[in-house]
Amino acid sequence: LDDKGFYIHDFADKQLIESRFIKTPSRKLLKVSEDLTGVLDLTDLGTLPWPRQEEVKGANIKIELKVYQDEAQKVNIDDLKTDILGKGANNVEVKLIRVPRENIRSGKLLKLTSLREKLVEMAALKQEIVTESILEKADILEAEEPDKIIQQTAGRI
Repeated sequence: LDDKGFYIHDFADKQLIESRFIKTPSRKLLKVSEDLTGVLDLTDLGTLPWPRQEEVKGANIKIELKVYQDEAQKVNIDDLKTDILGKGANNVEVKLIRVPRENIRSGKLLKLTSLREKLVEMAALKQEIVTESILEKADILEAEEPDKIIQQTAGRI
């Protein structure tokens, strides 16, 4: 973000007489990486710690945002670009890194043994609610013999 260039030092009898900084043309490049997998409201990214206007002015900006795959559509890339360009950026490139939600915590899910526990964990991952009747059916599926389950359900059809 600082000026780029070089110094020329003039010496006489081992004494510094003058130093001059010669500025060289350069492009200001700025990369911003944010992990948004824990952010609740992806529609309003203005609250994130974005670079200050003086850092952005005249710079080429590359933004990488890590989001859950199922929430990627909530990120308004066009509004984000417009906002950064409005601060004086020369160019803005936004890349979304999509993370599958199930793979993030699948280790815990794989360690669970009962169907009831797995249903509860999957619902928590997807921020859904599992009714007690579904959990009771899961218990029956694990406890009863397959032939008995078929006989019970065949009578209801």
